[in-house]
Order: sequence, then C-alpha cells, then structure tokens
Amino acid sequence: MIILLLLRYMELILGTDLHMRERMKAIVISEPGAPEVLQLREVEDPQVKDDEVLIRVHATALNRADTLQRLGSYSPPPGSSPYPGLECSGTIESVSNSVSRWKVGDQVCALLSGGGYAEKVAVPVGQVLPVPAGVSLKDATAFPEVACTVWSTVFMMGRLSPAESFLVHGGSSGIGTFAIQMAKHQGVRVFVTAGNEEKLAACKELGADVCINYKTEDFVARVKAETDGKGVDVILDCIGAPYLQKNLDSLNFDGRLCIIGLMGGANAEIKLSSLLPKRLTVLGAALRPRSKENKAVVVAEVEKTVWPAIEAGKVKPVIYKYLPLSQAAEAHSLMESSSHIGKILLYEFVAEPVVNESTGAYTAHPRSFELGERRPLHRLQNSRETVAAVKKLLPESAQGDLASVCSWPDEIKHHWQWRWTSPLHYVDTPDYRCNYQYCRDCHDTHKHQDRCVTGAIFNYTMQLMSGSENSRRIVHYNLTEALMFLSHYIGDVHQPLHVGFLGDEGGNTITVRWYRRKTNLHHVWDNMIIESALKTYYNKSLPLMIQALQANLTHGWSNDVPSWESCQLNQTACPNSYASESISLACKYAYRNATPGTTLGVFSLSVTHCGEETCTRWDSLGGHSEPMRLSLRQWVASVLVLTQLVHGALCWGKDGHYTVCKIAEGYFEEETVASVKKLLPESSQGGGDLASFCSWPDEIKHLSQWQWTSSLHYVNTPEYRCNYQYCRDCHDSHMKKDWCVTGAIFNYTRQLISASVNSESLVHYNLTEALMFLSHYMGDVHQPLHTGFRGDQGGNTIIVHWYNLKTNLHNVWDDLIIESALKQYYNSSLPVMIQALQAKLMNGWSNDVPSWKSCQFNQTACPNQYASESIDLACKYAYRNATPGTTIGDEYFLSRLPIVEKRLAQGGIRLAAIINRIFSAKTKLAGA
Repeated sequence: MIILLLLRYMELILGTDLHMRERMKAIVISEPGAPEVLQLREVEDPQVKDDEVLIRVHATALNRADTLQRLGSYSPPPGSSPYPGLECSGTIESVSNSVSRWKVGDQVCALLSGGGYAEKVAVPVGQVLPVPAGVSLKDATAFPEVACTVWSTVFMMGRLSPAESFLVHGGSSGIGTFAIQMAKHQGVRVFVTAGNEEKLAACKELGADVCINYKTEDFVARVKAETDGKGVDVILDCIGAPYLQKNLDSLNFDGRLCIIGLMGGANAEIKLSSLLPKRLTVLGAALRPRSKENKAVVVAEVEKTVWPAIEAGKVKPVIYKYLPLSQAAEAHSLMESSSHIGKILLYEFVAEPVVNESTGAYTAHPRSFELGERRPLHRLQNSRETVAAVKKLLPESAQGDLASVCSWPDEIKHHWQWRWTSPLHYVDTPDYRCNYQYCRDCHDTHKHQDRCVTGAIFNYTMQLMSGSENSRRIVHYNLTEALMFLSHYIGDVHQPLHVGFLGDEGGNTITVRWYRRKTNLHHVWDNMIIESALKTYYNKSLPLMIQALQANLTHGWSNDVPSWESCQLNQTACPNSYASESISLACKYAYRNATPGTTLGVFSLSVTHCGEETCTRWDSLGGHSEPMRLSLRQWVASVLVLTQLVHGALCWGKDGHYTVCKIAEGYFEEETVASVKKLLPESSQGGGDLASFCSWPDEIKHLSQWQWTSSLHYVNTPEYRCNYQYCRDCHDSHMKKDWCVTGAIFNYTRQLISASVNSESLVHYNLTEALMFLSHYMGDVHQPLHTGFRGDQGGNTIIVHWYNLKTNLHNVWDDLIIESALKQYYNSSLPVMIQALQAKLMNGWSNDVPSWKSCQFNQTACPNQYASESIDLACKYAYRNATPGTTIGDEYFLSRLPIVEKRLAQGGIRLAAIINRIFSAKTKLAGA
C-alpha cells in the first residue's frame, strides 16, 4: 500500500503516469482519405538513433504536405516517422551519446521529416534549432519549415538580393507571410498575389509593396506595369502548371523562378523562346526528401541568417489559429478551405503543468502574433455571457461572487498538496534591477523557468481559453481552480513588491516600523497602507473605498481605462507589461525611503492618494530607473576602482569623435555652455572647446592606471544576435555586469547630475573626467560595431581589404569610411564635412532631430536605445558582404557612408540633449 501511495504521489508531482512511459499519443492516418481519417491513438515511443535527440512535442504546425500525406499522395521518406508533421517545438527529453550541443530540458524547435503530430519525436541533431529569443515555445513551431523552405529556395538557390524585386504567390499562406517579412528585412521590393481583400490587407500590413488579387487582376500585366515593363527578379510559386508560362512572362532579365509546390497541377507546356532571350532560370525544390546532411546545412544557414531577424522583431510568427491535437481533422479542413492567413498550430499540453517541481515544466506562452479570431472567456467589461460563465465555474459556496474566493490561493498555498503554487505569487527580479524581463525573472528558487506570477497568468488564461473554445480537448483542466488562480494572480502582479528584488524577497526581509508597529515592507504594501487608508479616509468601510475607486474609474481615470484594458498584438492577457509597471513603481515608491529600521508614516500613506500628476512624477536625478538605483554611491564608487580588465575594441577615430562633439556644441543651451567651459581643462582651445578633448579616453586607456576603462568602449553582443539586451550584453570579458559603454554612459550621466543637483553630496567626483568620458562614450555607442559580436570583437578580427589596404572591419567603420569621404567629397577638410552635416541637420534631417533628442519616460540618457539601433545597423550594413578576406570598395563605401554620417549626427544631437538636461536651467524648468 505504501508503495502504491508513493507511486500515486509521484504521478501527482510529475504530472504523468509512471506505468505507461513506453507509449505515447499520436495522430494516425487510418487510411487515405478525408480529414476524418486522422485519428488519435496510442503508439510506440520513437527509438532514438545515434546523432539524434528525442523531443517532447509542445506544438506542431500544419503544412500542405500534411494534407497530401493524408490523401496518400506524399509518403514520408524511408526511415522517417509515419505520422504527419514537418516541424515542432518542445523540450528535449533525451539525447544520444554523440550529441554535445543539446542537453535534456532544452527548449527547442525542429525541422522534421514527419512525426510532429505526436507527443514525442526523434530528430537528427542537425535539424534542431534554439527557440528564438522573444518567441514563445508554442509559437516557435511556426518557423522551422517556412524558414528553411524560403531561405533555401529564395535566397540560397534563387540568390534574391537587396534592391531586387520578388513575387510570392499565396502571400497570405504560412510560407507567404514569412517570405514577405524576410524579403522586406533584406531590402527587397515585394509583390504578392492572394484571393481576397482581407488577405491582401494582411500582406500589406506585413510589408508587401504591391498586392494583387489574382481573381480580379492579371498578375502578369500588373507586375509589368509596376516595373516599367521589366518584370520581377525572383518568383516563389506553389501553384505549378497553370502559372508556369505566366511566371516566365513576369520575370526580368536573369530572373529566377522557384517552384516549391504543384497545387494546380504538374504537367505544363511552355514557350522556350520566353526562356532563352532573358536568360531565365527555373528551379524546383522540395525540402522533405532532402538528406539529413543537406537539411543540416540549410538549418545552420537559417540559424545564422534568419534567427537574428526574428529575435530583432523584424520577422514575427503569424498565427491564424491554435487548435488542440485532438482537432487535427478540423485543422486540415480549415487549411483546405484556404480561408486562413498565416499558420495553423496544433498543441497538446500536459495536465496541471505547474505541479512538476522536479523539472520545472510549466505551460506558458509569453507572446504571439495572431490574426485569427479568438473569443476570450473573461473581459474587463462584464457582459451577461461572462457573468453567466463565471457563475457557472465558481464553487457553490461563492454564490456567484468571484471576489469572495479571490484570496483562496493565499489560503491554500501552505498546505502540502499546494506547495507547488508558492512561487507563482511573485517574480524574482535581480537586486537593483528596476526593469522586468520574462526570461531572466520568471523562475522559482530552483531556477525552474516559467514558475512565477506572470507565467501563472499566461498558463491559467490558456486553460480557460481552451475550455471556452473546445469541449472535446484531450486535456481537461479544472477550470474552477484556473479562474480563482487567475483572478488572484492578476492582483498579485499589480502589487509592486510582488515583482520586488530577490535579495530581500520583495521587501519581506526589510524590517520597518509602520508608525509604531514593527513589520516588514512587503506587509506594508500588502495590507497596512490599505488598512490605514480605510481608517483615515473611508470610515473603516471597504465597500466605501471600492465605491470611491469605481467613481475614479468613471471620472478621473476614465481616459486611462481603454489603455488599461488593451494588450499589444491582441493578446488575451499581457502580464509582462503589468510586471514592468510594478517593478518600476517598486523602485520609485516602495523601496524609496524605506531602508531597514526606518519608521514609515504619513509620507508613505500619500501613495494611496497619488493622482496622475504625482504617480507619473520622476526621480529628480533625470528620471531614470537604472540598475542599482538604491546603491548609487556604492555602484559609482566601484566604477572608480575598476582594475585589471582585458583590452577591448577600438572606437570612432579621432575625426569621428571630434565631429560628434563639435555638432553637440552647436546645440548647447546658454547655461550648458558656461557649465561645460567651467569643467573643461584650461588647455582646451579658448577654454571651452569640448571637441578637442573628445578623444581623450582613447589616448589614455592603454596607460596602466587607466586600463580599467578598456571595456567601457563597447557592448558584448553574442554572435548572430541582432538585438541588444542590457542584462545579457553589458559586461566585460570576465562577465562583470554593467561594464560596457551603455553602463558607462549611465554612470557618468549620474555623476554629472549629482553635482548639478546637489553640491553637498557625500561623494565628490572628478566632473572634468566625467564630462570627457560621457562625451567620448556617446560617440562610441553610435558606432555600430561597438555593439558588434563578441566572437569577432566587433569586427576587429575580420580581416578585409579596403580597396588595396589590408585592415580589419572595425577600423573600416572607425576611420576608413570617414577618411575616404573626406578625400572624395570634402576636399580632405573635416570642418567642411561637419558643416555639411550641420546643414543636413537644419534641412534634410530637421524633422528627425526632436525624436533623436528625446528619451522615453523623460530619462536624462537612454543609451540602451542607442545600442539597440547600433547592433541593428551592424547586422544590416557593417557585417553584410564583409566576410574575412573580402575586398570592399565603392559599392560598400557608397551604401555605408550615409549610415556613418547619420550616426555621427545622431551622436552629436543626443550628447547635446543629455548635457543640456543636466546643466541647462531652461531644460530643467521645462522638465518641471
């Protein structure tokens, strides 16, 4: 009996049946035919071969090949899984001995030869991809097949290049929606065909330039008209025979036709005379029959070239509908109706996923881009339908009153069977990080991912939606518990200290006095502010306080309510934004003036009555919620004693830094000019020429006493990551956090602010050095390769030829582009070049200057934004066509010079804006 009880307990904890590990569920094609032949059955687990991994499937996506396989006209390659499904996402459950890159527990997506419609699938290691940063595990399954198909045919075989034109048939399909976004990211003009205005509108929204309704227009004539009779350079076709001659007629000279499908038929006649004069190429390609070695090559190229675009947000998953695996037949019918836009996903979730404490497995989907219609169970404005649905789900004891059970998760979390819910009440924000990141912060004390309040909100929202959309689902959730958990956790995520710092357990270990009562800071925000407000303002009546809040919602806050209700990208729930708001408020209000031993009273109580003006008030130090705000003095002091750092990348050459600072000088306010002149060394020209000192940090960084500054010139971006994240990228070669160019800009901005705000500060900085460092690093962060990849040291190890000169790519962007421009266009005169840039700022760029000056949330400096721009430009321009050994000349120079000139101008404008915000009384009064 004891053994049976232990087994049952383990099954509850692991969320699985210990007696049936050798079998799994899969969708089986019982016989060729209509969608109804797809049946859910138990089958044998797949056998993992050498050089393979076993993936527990979280989601799969439909492809046309699946419907053909169901009809019996497209068999899987020999040795492949007999079940449909050409892509999946999930978690690695086991690996063969020869696999080194992946380990058990890794979340991945994969290109398959079959088997995606199952709980598990064995996959050759070369076909496995990481889940792109910023994409949920479920949505990641939308990428492998389309990305590998489009990249291998259109770009690898079809050689589609920037500035060319591209026609994709079926632009609203999964392949089409991906191809549009990828081609636009590559700088291509995109034409699409689709069968109705709704689909064409979706294509237009994704970036298509020319949208053609093939039912009402002749696409050949339209293509010719839009290209001055030339035609497009590349066509991606899935129709086949009926379009063959039309496609050839639509191509430009040296055009390439890529055929990936035969939906309209396989047999056609063409006029060879249309092929020869224009030197046309017809390419045919199918992904599924390729060898695993060939697929591995394609997958590697996709990870290298496509994944950075996805992670940078340039290419998004377009999801029409999510359906549980049990509705595979319905999904096939939907695809064959051709009414969808984008991808159709199938998923199967594990029941009560949060219970798995041993692995941390937990169901959540942080982000999706969905075009299909979804009908959420719960809406902020209660309708009769919602009231009825909630009443039906609530326990009888609640008598239809949701509020009466909203505290239930707190009441049960200490019971042994509910202990797994404890971490779901909060987020683990690292100490002194006043921002929130799901991947960094959503975990429990054992680092099990997705186990936090935001993950819980995603999970229980998904459970309720699955219940409202599908009564025939495979997994049956307890929707009563789901509703009560969701309602409680929405309250938790809006309490700022539930997103507080890990080190003090969200204020639980900060002992304070609330008036005369000894308590902790978390309890103050959980209970005592509300209790004091009830006593002081609401006659100890909670209903009276609620009525007052309801009155505010219909009057004082009425304009804000629509934005509170909405979520980006039509998400049903967006707890990430709620958590971001909470940690910002925790830093600004909850932790401020509440150190251990503090007595709190009337000042803290004012938080309950802050109106819009008070609540949006920013820190007197420029309004920036930087990391380590609470230990500013300690952090600044640590920056002053940095030692023993490895030398890093170079930076804008002397001409570049001089240009940035000279442009900045032209935008200084009167008070700023006086303050800067006072700080500069007497040796500056006329006692006030900042530009003459802007290269000083480069000149001293090799001296022994200044070696610690070397790492402050750059950001360490991981290879092929075309986006920037402060917590991931701002560190030195020893992984010391905050040691990078953006951290340095934050630091020296703080130093200068502290002096301008408070002359009696305890810490006295060398403000002359602070000004020169800040001015220099503002130039560095605008040089794209200062945020370049760590593996090539921002282009320093990429050896190229600049015309006939052997050099490295970093030096090209530091010096050689500017030097060539001076020689060819500015009579070798830097002042002439600066005058030309100043003229552009007054004319061509004048509309952009206000946005360059501004920072979100009235921050004094926002270097994270500048670094994000730089790594994006590095990927698009600096690294492109500049592989080791390349000779780069006119084409590269002429296309990159405008980027360099604009970044120099932006750096100058932004440097002036920061220094004005620090020193200018005019700016301070405007901010006030």
